[in-house]
Order: sequence, then structure tokens, then C-alpha cells
Amino acid sequence: MGRARILPDIALDDPAYAGVRSSRATAFESDDFTHDAAEEPAESPRGSDASTSQSEDERPGHHTEPQDDDEVAALERAVEDLQAGDGDTAAYLAERANREKRKALAVQSQRRLWEAGLEIRILLQRLLKSAVRFPQGVLAKTIQASDQGVAAAVEDIRAESAGAISDLLEVIKGLHERNPAIAATPPKWQRKERRDSTALWRCADAWYEATKPFQDASIDRWQRKTLVAGGNLKALNQPVSHQVAQLMQASDAVIERTQLERDQTGVIGQPIQPQAAGSKPGDRDPETFDDTDFYSTLLKEFLESTEAPALTSQKYAGTKKRKIVDRRASKGRKIRYNVQEKLVNFMASRESGSLVLASQLFGNLFGSGA
Repeated sequence: MGRARILPDIALDDPAYAGVRSSRATAFESDDFTHDAAEEPAESPRGSDASTSQSEDERPGHHTEPQDDDEVAALERAVEDLQAGDGDTAAYLAERANREKRKALAVQSQRRLWEAGLEIRILLQRLLKSAVRFPQGVLAKTIQASDQGVAAAVEDIRAESAGAISDLLEVIKGLHERNPAIAATPPKWQRKERRDSTALWRCADAWYEATKPFQDASIDRWQRKTLVAGGNLKALNQPVSHQVAQLMQASDAVIERTQLERDQTGVIGQPIQPQAAGSKPGDRDPETFDDTDFYSTLLKEFLESTEAPALTSQKYAGTKKRKIVDRRASKGRKIRYNVQEKLVNFMASRESGSLVLASQLFGNLFGSGA
């Protein structure tokens, strides 16, 4: 190696080493730039001018203003989309809450109607039991003709019954007007027909036929929901409407189940006979009506629906009780035993010989030896 060239002395008065005036704001603005430049590897002095010019071109605010504007616009659009999506979600949740609230109110209304109808049925039970024993046929006409008071009372009962049926038909009419799903034309009747039993029953049949499609569709829909919720998806299950239609095809058997046997009616004025001539055991009286089976089912469902929350809470409360266990009796530290109540204070008998003077003692006591 040759001898190293001696560098000349540094001229301190060279303009390249002259200081430059600066401020704190300028220093903080260029802080990020100097930090990035410090991380880059050092280059030769010859390439410093190129890197300096390149860094000047890449400084923020020099040539990247359109790109920054595009990014800001994209961010603003993304924020607007998120806000719109949040608004749609909030609207959907609010609509869902309102829909569930309407369903709950409808269920409460149906529950009140059902309880009101059951209350009317409970009040009619004693009346139904008494009406079965009313005189029938010629005997009833004879009693009414012989006593004006009885005739007036029977007429009042007939008028009150017709008024009750008319009120029930008005309730059905109001429910029909509130339900747009029933498209059938409601039947009409004149005011004078509201006391005629034949006209009332004809109107009741017309109402039944008008509401039957909606009734069957509603029952079948709720049956499907129940089957899906219970996991019972058998193909052999028929809709309830079809089952009822099949039962009503044999209407004679259904009607016979609502009639009492002749020996159980106890009709006033009718002689009590064990079995009428020519009648078979279990012969029914067509002038009677009894739906005890259906009435008992309604009462059972009502009691189960009212007692279910209390029974459920009691059941869960019982499972939370801690079992009483003697913790110190584990690992053989204490003898475990169960007390047998029948063996408490029990002593086995012990065989002993007869007393020698027993016969003499008993003889003296009872005087048998005298």
C-alpha cells in the first residue's frame, strides 16, 4: 500500500459550514422527514444530491395532494355507508320490537276473550244442569197452560236466552269487522228476528260457515308451528281441520256423546223407571245436552295455565336446596348408620323356666284351690 494522502485542513470560514436560521415550528414539521432519512442506509457523497432531490419530491404536500384527497373521500364514503347501515339496522330492530309488541298485545287480547268465554261457560253450568230436568213435550205445555206464573217465567227464560245468543252474535260480528282476513259477507238479520230462536240459530250457522276457512287456516298454521317447535315432523300427522272434518262425517256419534241416558236425566214429571219398555241399556234422551268432557278439559287447561309459573318456580327452588350431608363422616372418620324406627327400644324375649310356686300363687289369688 502506498502512503496515504494527507487531507487538507478544514476551513472553518467556508460558506458550506455556515449556520442557517431556523425555528421550533420548522424543526417539528421536518421531524418525521429526518426520522425516515435517519433509518435509510448511508450513501456515498456523490449520490447524496440524487437522494436529496428524490426526498424533496416525496415530501408531504409536494405531489401527493390528489391521492390524499381520494383517500379522504373514500373514508368519508365508508363512514356514510356505515352510518346508513347502522340506520337500517336500527330501523329493522325497532320494527321487529314493534311487531313483537303487537303480537304480545294480540295474545293478551285473545287470552282475555278466552277467559271471558270460559267464565260465561262456568256460569252456564248450573243453568245447564237445571235445564236438563225441565218437563218435556205435552207435560210442559200442560203445566204452562194451567199456571200463568209458570208460563210467564218460561217466556222470560226464553227471551233472556235469545238475548244472550244475540249478544254473542254481536261479539262475533265485532271480531269479524276487526279482522280483514275474513272475506266472507257477514249475514244479516232483522231486529224482529232477534227473539226468534229459529232465525238466531240460522244466523249462528251462517256465521260459522263464514269464519270456518279462517278458523281452519289459523288452527293449521299454529299446529305446524307447534310441530316444528317440538321437533315432531312426521309425515303421517294430519292437520287438525282434516281430523275435525273426519269426525264430523259421523255426526250421529258425536251428537250422541252430548246426550244423557234416560235413566240419568231425572226429568220433572217423568216417572222413574229402571229401564223403559223397548229401550236398550244406555239409550239416550235427544232432549238433553251435556258436554261435561269438554267442560272438564277447559277447566283443566285453565288451571294448568294459571298454576304453571308457580309450579315451575317451586320446582327450580327445590333443586337449589343443598343436600344435607355429614362432611366429617368421610374417610372412615365416623361410623355411618341409619336408624330403624321399628327397632328402637326393642328387646328380644328371653326363655325362662316356670316358677315352682306359680300354681300355688294363682290358686291363692283366684281361690281355685279352696
